[in-house]
Amino acid sequence: MALILLDENRDGLEEALSHLKRAIMLRPGFAPAHAQAARALLLMGRDREAEVEAREAVRLEPDLLPDVERLFGQKKTTGP
Repeated sequence: MALILLDENRDGLEEALSHLKRAIMLRPGFAPAHAQAARALLLMGRDREAEVEAREAVRLEPDLLPDVERLFGQKKTTGP
């Protein structure tokens, strides 16, 4: 599963995260929402929270592991 693109400006990320949190609240077992929340949090520099969401995404849907690993690998090569 490919992770969707998020608007990477701060306001766009905050809004995306708000929607993702709502989706998680409504369907806590929906792994893609957790994965997208992890991506938004990483882009916002909230690495510890991102890791929690990423772990939950992979717990719920192990097939997401390559996408999550790639996401965190990108953070290591392009992050602050």
